[in-house]
Amino acid sequence: GESNSMWAQRYEELFCSLITSWRSEFNRPEIPFINVLLSTFRPVDGDITGRAWAYLKQAQINAVKKCKSSHLVSSFDIGEIGDIHPQQKEIIGERLAKLAQSIDAKKPLASPEVDKVLFKGNAAEVVFKNTKLLTTKQLTINRTKGAMFGQDKDALIVPADTVSGFELCGKDNVFYDAKARIIGNKVVVECGKVLKPIA
Repeated sequence: GESNSMWAQRYEELFCSLITSWRSEFNRPEIPFINVLLSTFRPVDGDITGRAWAYLKQAQINAVKKCKSSHLVSSFDIGEIGDIHPQQKEIIGERLAKLAQSIDAKKPLASPEVDKVLFKGNAAEVVFKNTKLLTTKQLTINRTKGAMFGQDKDALIVPADTVSGFELCGKDNVFYDAKARIIGNKVVVECGKVLKPIA
C-alpha cells in the first residue's frame, strides 16, 4: 500500500507474490483477488518529484494485469487529502460487492481504462476502452483531516462539468496544467504552453 510509494518499481513483483502465496496457502490457485486502488492523498513525504503516488497506482494496475483472475476497484474519487483512510468506506464496499457478484456470475465488470494516447498537433487524445461514452460527476475531497464528508469548508470541489487533473509536456519534459474535454470515449487535452506534446 502507501508505505510502498517510494519503491513502486518493486510493488508489482511483491504484490503478485502475495497473491500467489495466498492462493497456495488456501490451495485455490484460481481464486479471484480484488484490490482497491489507492485513493487520493497528499504528496508523499520525501518525494521531490511529486509523482510517487502516481507511480504506485500504476504499479497496482500493472500487478493486477499480470496476475490471472485479479481485479481492481477504484477509490480515487472518495479520497481525502489529509487522511489515507477515507471516511466513505461504504462506497468502496459497494463497489467491491458489485465486482465480486459479477465475477461470481462469470461476467466481470470492467471500468473505463486508458487504451492509448494519440498525439495530434498541439493536442493529446487519451482513448479509453470498456466504454463508449465517458461521463463525469462532482468531485469533493476533504482537505481537513477528521472533517466529516460534506462538512469541510476547505474541501477541494471539482464541478461535474469540469475535466481536470491533466498535464502535458513537450520535448523539454516540463509539465504544465492542461485543459481537457470529453468527446465520446476520449479525453482531448490541450495546453497553450505546449505546442507539440509528447507526454
